[in-house]
Amino acid sequence: DYLCSLSEKYNHVLIVKNNSNIGLTLSLIKAIEIASGKYIARQDADDVSNIERIGEQVRFLEKHTNLVLLGTGAIVVDHVTRSHSQYVLPGSHDEILDLMFEINPFCHSSVMFRLEAYQFAGGYDAKFQTSQDFDLWFRLLDHGQFSILAKNLVTRNVTPNSLSSNFGKAFQQIKNGFCVRIRERHRSSQRYLSVKISLIFIRSIIILLIPDAVIRFLKRTVFKTI
Repeated sequence: DYLCSLSEKYNHVLIVKNNSNIGLTLSLIKAIEIASGKYIARQDADDVSNIERIGEQVRFLEKHTNLVLLGTGAIVVDHVTRSHSQYVLPGSHDEILDLMFEINPFCHSSVMFRLEAYQFAGGYDAKFQTSQDFDLWFRLLDHGQFSILAKNLVTRNVTPNSLSSNFGKAFQQIKNGFCVRIRERHRSSQRYLSVKISLIFIRSIIILLIPDAVIRFLKRTVFKTI
């Protein structure tokens, strides 16, 4: 009702409703096919964007025309482990590319990208039910550079219903990330990169198997200053 009231008040607000649950990836593809703007901004339902976020990203992309993907820092509120953390990573393209072979440096709810580059890259791949963003980021590399604003402009909420809190989906996400990195390893000049990627995959699986109670304890004690 609230969203519909916005649509009635503002002509540029369009509500798109699926007749059935088609999942995140297909919903993203559907929404972007309808979109006509120059930029696409991502926002998950349970996350919150700072009121300045969109304006700052648009101004930055208008100034830096070589960029096709722009993220921001984020505050992560984990309602499962009852912890808070800040997620601000290096902003230069080369640093981001190096990080992509270890982690996904972009908070999905923080990104803005150029519609034209997205279309050239082939868009989100419907085969990916998870990690659809990570797969797209690598394909966007063929069309421009990346950056991350060093400001916490998004608050990401991790809840028991979040993908990262679902074992099956979290495992699929780790597996997809591994496959994408193996596919894209030609982009790096690092020696033994395949071994490094495999070790990161094994480490991620081990972390996934650690009980939530242990993670909560570690975050409250060993990592309480992070």
